Amino acid sequence: MSQLGDDPEVLFATPRRTVFLTLDAAVRACELATERGNVVYRVEGGIWHPGQGCEMRLDAIWDGEIAPANDQALNSNNARAAIMIATENEGCDTFVLSMKPTTRH
Repeated sequence: MSQLGDDPEVLFATPRRTVFLTLDAAVRACELATERGNVVYRVEGGIWHPGQGCEMRLDAIWDGEIAPANDQALNSNNARAAIMIATENEGCDTFVLSMKPTTRH
């Protein structure tokens, strides 16, 4: 069964695995992604149901840049992802982030 995590480091420690993060952990993961040169290119929101898992919401999907042109664009993109999670989340409390390393780091 899936688990909801509140430690953003889990996302970086388990590549190629779906990690469900709390709102606070997802915002922090966006910040860590920027620090580590990763671009957050998709955020999917959902509602966590204890004992059942996550109900993903189609109205809580954010698509960012896949290949930002420079560090400023990377910073801006990941900041927008964090803002979406924190303020435009459609009532979601659980998030899945898709990210990848940039070629510059």
